[in-house]
Amino acid sequence: MIRSRLPVVAAVCFVTGLLLIFLIDAGWARIIGVPLVFLGIALGVTAIATPEFLAGDRDGPPPVTSRHPRNS
Repeated sequence: MIRSRLPVVAAVCFVTGLLLIFLIDAGWARIIGVPLVFLGIALGVTAIATPEFLAGDRDGPPPVTSRHPRNS
């Protein structure tokens, strides 16, 4: 249940940090906003780097090994 909320929390932290940095011209906004942006990036990477999420990559077509047809 907590893993399913992690991408949402990451997005909220990232967007809130960006809004604080760009919309409020005060030192305290940057002091709070910059760590929120980095926290959003870190949580986003953590949310993506789970075995459940990465297992979806294995369901696709196999990678192409050669672009040129073999000359027989």
